[in-house]
Amino acid sequence: MLCIEKKDRYRLALVIYITIIYTITVIRPTHPSAGFMHGTINLSLFTEYVPIVQEGRWLAFIWLFVGNIIWFVPLGVFLRIFNSWKNRKYGVGMFISAGAGMCVSLSIEVLQFVFGKGVSEIDDLILNTLGVIIGYWAIERIRNVWIRHYEAKHGIYYLTGEEKQILEMYHRFSPEGKADMDKLLSDCVAGTDGSLGVMDNFDDRLADIIEAEKSRIGNEMTRGEE
Repeated sequence: MLCIEKKDRYRLALVIYITIIYTITVIRPTHPSAGFMHGTINLSLFTEYVPIVQEGRWLAFIWLFVGNIIWFVPLGVFLRIFNSWKNRKYGVGMFISAGAGMCVSLSIEVLQFVFGKGVSEIDDLILNTLGVIIGYWAIERIRNVWIRHYEAKHGIYYLTGEEKQILEMYHRFSPEGKADMDKLLSDCVAGTDGSLGVMDNFDDRLADIIEAEKSRIGNEMTRGEE
């Protein structure tokens, strides 16, 4: 039940975030419309920022330039969170997330033109996509730091890709599952390559832990529906 609730919280946070983004950039209740299909398009790269910097209007620069990056950082974080740990490849995942972020940004620019709200700019498309990449990269770095901390705590310094994926899933386990996983790791004897899995029954014990977690989640969901 806990895992399901956590995912629901992430989904709710994503819906709220998307609503805020489209309200600020497209709906813009305080911004008058120029008319249907009468928006302005600017395809010049970063030309509007030159006079702002020359005039020393730094607050305007932060709002327009830095803001276009920061507003899309959370989207990169959400895309990384919802990326499946089983199928993820770091480079591929970031590329797909950047593409998804670019599509969201493009939809905003198109809607701004359609409803005559603001200026549709290629600058925004580039900066928004950069924000998504930064968000994805940041959460990936945080997860890697956590994994290294876990490796050091258990004296494990060389893990295979599959084993790292298992550790990434560890934070979703119930307290019982974490205890079982800790016991399994403590029973492991490092091989010459320093990897896990040198125990004859490692795979079987790991499979049992994962199956037990699935059962716990299923039982909690059943109890929640009663």
